[in-house]
Amino acid sequence: SSDVCSPDLALMIRTTSGADYANLGDIPAGTVLNVTGVVTNGVAQIVYNGAVRWVNANYILPVTASGPSSSAAAVALSFALAQVGKAYAWGGNGPTAYDCSGLTTAAYKQAGITLPRTSSAQFNVGPPVTLAQLQPGDLVFYYADISHVAMYIGNGRIVHASNPTRGVVTDPVTSMPFMGGRRVA
Repeated sequence: SSDVCSPDLALMIRTTSGADYANLGDIPAGTVLNVTGVVTNGVAQIVYNGAVRWVNANYILPVTASGPSSSAAAVALSFALAQVGKAYAWGGNGPTAYDCSGLTTAAYKQAGITLPRTSSAQFNVGPPVTLAQLQPGDLVFYYADISHVAMYIGNGRIVHASNPTRGVVTDPVTSMPFMGGRRVA
Protein backbone atom coordinates (compact mmCIF):
# COMPACT_ATOMS: atom_id res chain seq x y z
CA SER A 1 0.00 0.00 0.00
CA SER A 2 1.06 3.62 -0.26
CA ASP A 3 1.43 5.57 2.94
CA VAL A 4 2.85 9.01 3.45
CA CYS A 5 5.40 10.46 5.86
CA SER A 6 4.03 12.77 8.51
CA PRO A 7 3.67 16.23 6.93
CA ASP A 8 5.68 17.70 9.83
CA LEU A 9 8.67 15.38 10.23
CA ALA A 10 11.41 14.00 8.03
CA LEU A 11 11.80 10.23 8.53
CA MET A 12 15.11 8.50 9.07
CA ILE A 13 15.71 5.68 6.58
CA ARG A 14 17.16 2.53 8.20
CA THR A 15 18.91 -0.39 6.51
CA THR A 16 17.38 -3.02 8.85
CA SER A 17 14.58 -3.34 11.41
CA GLY A 18 17.04 -4.27 14.18
CA ALA A 19 19.20 -2.22 16.53
CA ASP A 20 22.17 -2.76 14.17
CA TYR A 21 20.69 -0.52 11.44
CA ALA A 22 22.65 2.10 9.51
CA ASN A 23 21.07 5.54 9.07
CA LEU A 24 20.75 6.25 5.34
CA GLY A 25 19.54 9.82 5.84
CA ASP A 26 16.06 11.31 5.91
CA ILE A 27 13.00 11.01 3.69
CA PRO A 28 11.43 14.48 3.35
CA ALA A 29 8.22 15.10 5.28
CA GLY A 30 5.16 14.39 3.17
CA THR A 31 6.86 11.83 0.90
CA VAL A 32 4.60 9.08 -0.42
CA LEU A 33 6.10 5.74 0.64
CA ASN A 34 5.72 2.28 -0.83
CA VAL A 35 4.89 0.38 2.37
CA THR A 36 4.96 -3.44 2.21
CA GLY A 37 2.76 -3.95 5.28
CA VAL A 38 5.52 -5.64 7.32
CA VAL A 39 6.11 -4.02 10.72
CA THR A 40 8.82 -5.29 13.11
CA ASN A 41 10.03 -3.69 16.35
CA GLY A 42 7.91 -0.60 15.61
CA VAL A 43 9.52 -0.02 12.22
CA ALA A 44 7.71 -0.42 8.91
CA GLN A 45 9.23 -2.04 5.84
CA ILE A 46 9.20 0.15 2.72
CA VAL A 47 10.61 -0.05 -0.78
CA TYR A 48 12.64 3.14 -1.31
CA ASN A 49 14.72 3.85 -4.43
CA GLY A 50 14.32 0.21 -5.39
CA ALA A 51 15.62 -1.23 -2.12
CA VAL A 52 13.94 -2.63 1.00
CA ARG A 53 14.36 -0.10 3.83
CA TRP A 54 12.75 0.58 7.20
CA VAL A 55 11.19 3.64 8.84
CA ASN A 56 9.58 4.38 12.22
CA ALA A 57 6.01 3.09 11.88
CA ASN A 58 4.65 5.74 14.27
CA TYR A 59 5.26 8.51 11.75
CA ILE A 60 3.60 7.19 8.63
CA LEU A 61 0.02 7.92 7.72
CA PRO A 62 -2.18 6.09 5.20
CA VAL A 63 -2.75 7.89 1.94
CA THR A 64 -6.49 8.35 1.63
CA ALA A 65 -8.45 9.02 -1.54
CA SER A 66 -5.66 11.34 -2.67
CA GLY A 67 -3.19 8.51 -3.29
CA PRO A 68 -1.27 8.30 -6.55
CA SER A 69 -3.41 7.49 -9.57
CA SER A 70 -1.23 4.46 -10.40
CA SER A 71 1.90 2.61 -9.37
CA ALA A 72 3.77 4.36 -12.21
CA ALA A 73 2.69 7.72 -10.79
CA ALA A 74 3.97 6.62 -7.35
CA VAL A 75 7.35 5.63 -8.82
CA ALA A 76 7.64 8.95 -10.69
CA LEU A 77 6.65 10.95 -7.61
CA SER A 78 9.11 9.10 -5.38
CA PHE A 79 11.90 9.84 -7.88
CA ALA A 80 10.95 13.53 -8.20
CA LEU A 81 10.85 13.99 -4.42
CA ALA A 82 14.27 12.34 -4.11
CA GLN A 83 15.67 15.16 -6.31
CA VAL A 84 14.64 17.94 -3.89
CA GLY A 85 17.69 20.03 -3.06
CA LYS A 86 19.41 19.47 -6.40
CA ALA A 87 20.32 22.35 -8.72
CA TYR A 88 18.31 23.93 -11.53
CA ALA A 89 19.91 24.15 -14.96
CA TRP A 90 18.12 25.22 -18.13
CA GLY A 91 17.94 22.10 -20.31
CA GLY A 92 19.04 19.98 -17.32
CA ASN A 93 18.15 16.28 -17.52
CA GLY A 94 19.83 15.21 -14.25
CA PRO A 95 21.25 13.55 -12.35
CA THR A 96 22.79 16.64 -10.69
CA ALA A 97 20.62 19.40 -12.16
CA TYR A 98 17.22 19.67 -13.84
CA ASP A 99 14.94 22.13 -15.51
CA CYS A 100 11.19 21.79 -14.94
CA SER A 101 10.40 19.41 -17.78
CA GLY A 102 13.73 17.60 -17.39
CA LEU A 103 12.65 16.64 -13.86
CA THR A 104 9.22 15.36 -14.92
CA THR A 105 10.70 13.51 -17.92
CA ALA A 106 13.35 11.83 -15.72
CA ALA A 107 10.77 10.97 -13.05
CA TYR A 108 8.39 9.24 -15.45
CA LYS A 109 11.31 7.54 -17.24
CA GLN A 110 11.93 5.73 -13.92
CA ALA A 111 8.38 4.39 -14.22
CA GLY A 112 8.90 3.27 -17.83
CA ILE A 113 6.91 6.15 -19.35
CA THR A 114 8.47 8.38 -21.99
CA LEU A 115 7.29 11.99 -21.96
CA PRO A 116 8.07 14.70 -24.53
CA ARG A 117 10.92 16.95 -23.36
CA THR A 118 9.17 20.34 -23.07
CA SER A 119 6.44 21.51 -20.71
CA SER A 120 4.25 22.67 -23.61
CA ALA A 121 4.51 19.24 -25.29
CA GLN A 122 3.85 17.44 -21.99
CA PHE A 123 0.65 19.49 -21.69
CA ASN A 124 -0.76 17.38 -24.55
CA VAL A 125 -0.14 13.99 -22.87
CA GLY A 126 -2.87 12.22 -20.90
CA PRO A 127 -6.37 13.31 -19.95
CA PRO A 128 -6.80 16.79 -18.47
CA VAL A 129 -7.49 17.14 -14.74
CA THR A 130 -8.72 20.20 -12.87
CA LEU A 131 -7.11 21.62 -9.76
CA ALA A 132 -9.73 19.82 -7.64
CA GLN A 133 -9.11 16.47 -9.39
CA LEU A 134 -5.31 16.42 -9.00
CA GLN A 135 -3.82 13.23 -7.58
CA PRO A 136 -0.20 12.61 -6.57
CA GLY A 137 1.95 12.09 -9.64
CA ASP A 138 -0.21 14.25 -11.93
CA LEU A 139 1.62 16.88 -13.95
CA VAL A 140 0.65 20.48 -13.21
CA PHE A 141 1.17 23.25 -15.77
CA TYR A 142 1.63 26.98 -15.26
CA TYR A 143 1.51 30.30 -17.13
CA ALA A 144 -0.54 31.16 -20.22
CA ASP A 145 2.21 29.92 -22.56
CA ILE A 146 2.54 26.61 -20.61
CA SER A 147 6.17 27.44 -19.81
CA HIS A 148 6.43 25.55 -16.51
CA VAL A 149 5.54 22.04 -15.32
CA ALA A 150 5.53 20.51 -11.85
CA MET A 151 4.37 17.24 -10.28
CA TYR A 152 1.55 17.14 -7.77
CA ILE A 153 2.55 15.63 -4.40
CA GLY A 154 -0.79 15.77 -2.62
CA ASN A 155 -2.06 17.98 0.21
CA GLY A 156 -2.00 21.04 -2.08
CA ARG A 157 1.74 20.82 -2.86
CA ILE A 158 3.96 20.30 -5.91
CA VAL A 159 7.58 19.29 -6.48
CA HIS A 160 9.37 21.10 -9.32
CA ALA A 161 12.66 22.41 -10.65
CA SER A 162 11.86 26.02 -9.82
CA ASN A 163 14.68 28.29 -11.03
CA PRO A 164 18.49 28.71 -10.80
CA THR A 165 18.23 30.33 -7.35
CA ARG A 166 15.95 27.76 -5.69
CA GLY A 167 16.66 24.52 -7.56
CA VAL A 168 14.36 21.52 -7.03
CA VAL A 169 11.85 22.39 -4.28
CA THR A 170 8.30 21.82 -3.09
CA ASP A 171 5.74 24.62 -3.16
CA PRO A 172 1.99 25.19 -2.84
CA VAL A 173 0.16 24.08 -6.00
CA THR A 174 -1.26 27.59 -6.40
CA SER A 175 2.11 29.37 -6.05
CA MET A 176 2.04 30.16 -9.81
CA PRO A 177 -0.79 30.75 -12.33
CA PHE A 178 -2.37 27.28 -12.75
CA MET A 179 -3.30 26.41 -16.34
CA GLY A 180 -4.23 22.76 -15.97
CA GLY A 181 -3.15 19.28 -15.01
CA ARG A 182 -2.59 16.05 -16.92
CA ARG A 183 -2.78 12.46 -15.68
CA VAL A 184 -0.01 10.67 -17.56
CA ALA A 185 -0.13 7.40 -15.58
